[in-house]
Amino acid sequence: MRENKAAAPGGGRPAGPDEQAAGDRALDRLALAIHGRNGIIKTGKQKGKPTLNNCVNASEKVKIYIQTVSEQKELTVQIDIRFPKIYANAEDNVTDFIALSHTIPDVQKSISGRANTWIEIEIQNAKYWSCETPYLYYFHVSLIECEDETDKTDKKHVLDEVESYFAIRDFTIQQDEDHIPRIYLNNKKCFLKGVLDQGYWPDGLYTAPSEEAWIFDILEMKKIGFNMVRKHIKIEPQRWYYHCDRLGLLVWQDMPSAPTGRDGVTIPPGPWEGEWNHTDDSRVSERNKANFKIELENVVRSLKNHPSIIQWIVFNENWGQFSTMENTQKVLDMDPNRLVTAASGFTDFEIGHIQDYHSYPYPTIGTWYPGVPTVDYPTTRRIRVVGEYGGIEYNVPGHTWYPNPSGVYDRPATSVEQLTMRFTNIAEWANAMAKQDGLSAAIYTEIADVENETNGLVTYDRKYDKINIGRIRPIIEYTIKSCSTADDFTTLVSPNAKWKYTLNTPSDGWQGMDFSDSSWKEDYGCFGDSGGKLFTSLRRTLWNTPDIWMRKVFNPGELTDEQIRHLFAELYVDGEVRVYINGVEALAFEEENWPLEKKHFYTLSDEAKKTICPNTDNVVAVHCHNAVGGCYIGLGLSVSNNIFGTGIGEVSGGKNQSLFEVYPNPVLDYVNIAFPAPLQNDEVVEFYSLTGIMTGRELIKAGTSHVSFSKSDFNLQSGTYIVKLKSASKILIVNG
Repeated sequence: MRENKAAAPGGGRPAGPDEQAAGDRALDRLALAIHGRNGIIKTGKQKGKPTLNNCVNASEKVKIYIQTVSEQKELTVQIDIRFPKIYANAEDNVTDFIALSHTIPDVQKSISGRANTWIEIEIQNAKYWSCETPYLYYFHVSLIECEDETDKTDKKHVLDEVESYFAIRDFTIQQDEDHIPRIYLNNKKCFLKGVLDQGYWPDGLYTAPSEEAWIFDILEMKKIGFNMVRKHIKIEPQRWYYHCDRLGLLVWQDMPSAPTGRDGVTIPPGPWEGEWNHTDDSRVSERNKANFKIELENVVRSLKNHPSIIQWIVFNENWGQFSTMENTQKVLDMDPNRLVTAASGFTDFEIGHIQDYHSYPYPTIGTWYPGVPTVDYPTTRRIRVVGEYGGIEYNVPGHTWYPNPSGVYDRPATSVEQLTMRFTNIAEWANAMAKQDGLSAAIYTEIADVENETNGLVTYDRKYDKINIGRIRPIIEYTIKSCSTADDFTTLVSPNAKWKYTLNTPSDGWQGMDFSDSSWKEDYGCFGDSGGKLFTSLRRTLWNTPDIWMRKVFNPGELTDEQIRHLFAELYVDGEVRVYINGVEALAFEEENWPLEKKHFYTLSDEAKKTICPNTDNVVAVHCHNAVGGCYIGLGLSVSNNIFGTGIGEVSGGKNQSLFEVYPNPVLDYVNIAFPAPLQNDEVVEFYSLTGIMTGRELIKAGTSHVSFSKSDFNLQSGTYIVKLKSASKILIVNG
């Protein structure tokens, strides 16, 4: 089918697998192979075997192999590389996207060489592919036969030609400052906030009604703020992946599961009957095993040239799972430059790059399923992700497949407002886990309703947004930004660090530097009980008594007075808590608190901050009491690297350092304001027209890191405005 070809503009297809990739006019003559990163580009430093730990170079060397069917060495090839271009972004509608797709950049570089040989092309000032800048290089290959071998310029006869594209990007695993393995894109830490997509359609089931429908779904994911999608138990036509390449949406690709129980094979008890650890290969027939292996190889080979695909998932949960080690190793060998998950959720065999957990509705790290093997934290080898969470049901009458669908994962929401609120709470929980528990990715279930599940963010017919996008997008963007940036904050004390602790009442003075805690135990924070999966997901050390006392000696290094004044705490607590720095009370909550309410940033007392001494030992001490229900405590101390003064936008060194960000700018519906660190005090934001007339003002509470406003909140019509907080201001453009 022609629509299954991931065509570049002009009708060609992208570079396919190494042994076969050709354009519409070249199926019988040419095949393309792009050397190194499986169709994504091999850099100058990657001369040896590619690994997941290569860094991006400023100059990229592309090696392209042009193979002819006849393998005639005397044939000449000409390769034209075009300037990279971004074809669309998340704000483009479907019509604009289709129109933009037909524009082709000018030729940047041309080079000639011999067929059936590797031709190396150096790309100067390379543009790297990312979610924000999905640059694609297009190239055109001509197979030339010259009538006169002494004259390479005249009397050329083009035998064949083909067109394709590539991207330059680097995808690696690196350890962060806490020695936790993280995902890095182009040598920058990249937190993946994504959504599950099963690809169902009301008018075609697994077949989309049009290309525009594919584009609509991808743009919808981007507009909500997600930077990746998990394509769940489905293989799409290559054209779909091509649109992900052009839009900058990262893809986790599932392998469809092998059938069980066919060909006379009896299925053992299922997971809901208590049999979780399915390692018995007899669940899958030999015929289905053989077919699965063939199709697994074909899927990887046919799709591995797409720059948007960054991970393969061999098995989902325990569906049709068999020979896990063998099948996973096969994928690792076929594509050593991408992440591989052996089993997303449930039965883990400690192979591959990923520890993947499923949990509804809240994301969790660690398993609460009986009998499922898991690896204790911390790990220095594999990335920790939550491959499925959320699943909040919300039925929109007239837009469901069944008249009265029933809840599957969680109690149904009853309104857009309620769904938005619950989604926000869960999303912020994932944010907490990313910082506190080494989480590198979180996948919400799911983007659109399907036949028997109404847990999508849009309805099954794609006619109704079930969630307030303007309210949740800043949350998602903040999570991605805050968890992906290592330089915004300097962590003085990590919640995950080793702490001295005791469960017995200590003697007086335990909060101070001079106290000896040599008899106390030592283990990793965070501390809590095992009374619920939310606590279990974040807990690293068991604590199940009414009280715990904790101490951590730390050296903050070289700190300025300004940084000390902007010291803040990252607190996760269920219970009463008092925090001390060098014996002086810094923070206190004197009543029981559910952790979802107390997991944000908090300013500390001025008296406590004044005790901090740079370049020497200091101590932070904590007492937490919990008499009822679950118990939990995790505490971190950080300073912002972007603080230039005591107030927002204070003039420093003759340069106005404006310490807040307005985005997007220009705006259509909502304006978001983000701060590099939580506000120390209550703040007022004011909107002015260019004539100096105030159009609105709003109080922002202390501790706020980001806030979102609708343009209708301040009656902002199309035009230019000034957003002002104290001495700092920003220009804001509102489109109508």
